[in-house]
Amino acid sequence: MIEVSAERLLEIGRELADGGERWHNHVLSPDCKLNEREQCALIVEASDRSEVYVTYSDDPMMDVGRALATMVHGADPLAAADSETTEVVQADSAAVTEMMRRAKDFAARGIHWHHHILFPECVFNPHPGDWTLVFEDPETGETLESVTIDKPEQDIRVTETLFFSQVVHS
Repeated sequence: MIEVSAERLLEIGRELADGGERWHNHVLSPDCKLNEREQCALIVEASDRSEVYVTYSDDPMMDVGRALATMVHGADPLAAADSETTEVVQADSAAVTEMMRRAKDFAARGIHWHHHILFPECVFNPHPGDWTLVFEDPETGETLESVTIDKPEQDIRVTETLFFSQVVHS
């Protein structure tokens, strides 16, 4: 991984988005199973370039993570934060519905939770070629997965909206 500043990570995201390249990002908490450090991390995977960029901080950097997610998904995750997505979790898959049930419970109790959207070409994806949504349960340590061939648009929307709505990061 190439370590860069948070500002440079945003610039790289803009360059990749403007160039129409395949890329995605990750927001890693210090307790994340994918994180090699005990700091918050933001990662940009530039799939077409076979490059991975990272920045670390003691701050969660949720504003930068949200900006990157907006570039990746084409919409601000919180733009969908209405009663349909925050009050009634409406994921497409049973696995993601269970993930979001737990996420809502943790959020209501002020417990940080996180997830991963692993693109088919993602370096962290244990199921290369498929879309994998992962939820790391902060209480049990359990990892829940949803694996699909097709991009799970609704599951991604619901998951990202709830994640970036967490009060703990505001």
